[in-house]
Amino acid sequence: MRRTWPFALLGLIECSPSPAQLPPDGGQLPPFDASATAIDAGPLPVTVTVFAGGAPELGVLVAFQDATGAVLGSSKTDAKGTASRVVTAGSQVSVMLGTPGSGSLALYTYVGVEPGDALSVVDPGSYGSASATLTALPPGPPPAASYFEAYAGSCGTYVPQLPATMSLSPGCVGPGGKFPLLVLARGITALSSLAYAFAKDNALAPPDAGATTLSLSGKWSTQVGTWTIDAVDVPSSAGSVNAAFGEIANEVSYAQLSAPATAPDAGAPSSFETHPGYADSVQSEVNVTFPTGNFTDTEIAAIATRTAPPALDGQATIDLAQLLPAITGASVDFVSDPPRPTVSWKTAGSLASADGTFVSFQWVQLQDGGAAAAVITWQLVVPASATNVHVPALPPEASAWTPSGAQPGGPPTVVTVDGLSGYARLRNLAAALPPPNLLVNAQGPYVPPLRKDGTVRLTLYGPSPQ
Repeated sequence: MRRTWPFALLGLIECSPSPAQLPPDGGQLPPFDASATAIDAGPLPVTVTVFAGGAPELGVLVAFQDATGAVLGSSKTDAKGTASRVVTAGSQVSVMLGTPGSGSLALYTYVGVEPGDALSVVDPGSYGSASATLTALPPGPPPAASYFEAYAGSCGTYVPQLPATMSLSPGCVGPGGKFPLLVLARGITALSSLAYAFAKDNALAPPDAGATTLSLSGKWSTQVGTWTIDAVDVPSSAGSVNAAFGEIANEVSYAQLSAPATAPDAGAPSSFETHPGYADSVQSEVNVTFPTGNFTDTEIAAIATRTAPPALDGQATIDLAQLLPAITGASVDFVSDPPRPTVSWKTAGSLASADGTFVSFQWVQLQDGGAAAAVITWQLVVPASATNVHVPALPPEASAWTPSGAQPGGPPTVVTVDGLSGYARLRNLAAALPPPNLLVNAQGPYVPPLRKDGTVRLTLYGPSPQ
């Protein structure tokens, strides 16, 4: 059982886009290395780089604010997509995205920045999709095969005949515009694949070079293995428990999902197919959905671990006693200080030792007379110790983004993450992480493909998936 991921942003959690159409590879973002500073070089500036379509974006308004949110100054990104300013530790940086009058705007704010931070923002208007056309399959598929399925990570298509075209969303293309292709041969009644074939390091054609086509050669393999995920110490308050298994190639994950389980079967092992030779690494996740008492909000906690791929069969055990404390509620106050809303959230225990928190909320900007002027999304990156964030003030030239006559767009999404080595690391990877408002999906996976072996935990509260 699987579903399409709508996000392209946690690789380390660090997802990686292609240069032509998709956000930039997290590994290519400006590095944070304070140790490289000369002793007498003076304070380092905070630098923010804005990307659109995989390239630096010129002319984007960037505001620098102090720790209280007061505006220190603003500038626009240069030809390299950057804007910088020397600020004290604990300051804030906000980026205004979109074109006033377009009907859709966005803001991205980093809270608690430090001198020397090299921050990045991907303009959400640049998240595009490409396509690839499969023109040939290896000869000699199993005689019982009645159809084929082709996957580039979470992007897939049914292949009743050739040629077959699939759409490639941002999370389906890895660093340098390379992506994997996994083709499964299916029978009419078989619950598992009869055989599979694959090709990695396929190159996405630039937009001006025509369509991307693939001719899959090689041989079919019938050596399909089994991976088992066992969840232990399932919380008694769990509403449902899901498992997900991802095979990662070109830093793109082909994920399989288990059916939601409830007591008494919530801790029963889940089994998934493996395709030896295909994966560069594998990722096991268990996520728990908790009852919220209403149908509009969702409360979820997840743990995911990346390991080396198995030779054939393998297993992972995930201890749910290690889940982060739950976020149990979230709200936005547009009334107390209309130009500067406050997002607040409640937790079942302290999250202060985690790496950081992503916050996203949305509103409809109303014109005089009540007509809608724009739908605006504000995303913030804040320290994990916070349980509220009062958004910073914006400069006068950012009036189109400043909340005014706001009609709330529903509950906010709050996601706290741990396992990325601290808030400084998380800040400087944030552009590679999925936008929080896209993390709440029906069954997961909720942790995107990790870039190195290890374990990441997250806890989130947000609107229920539609």
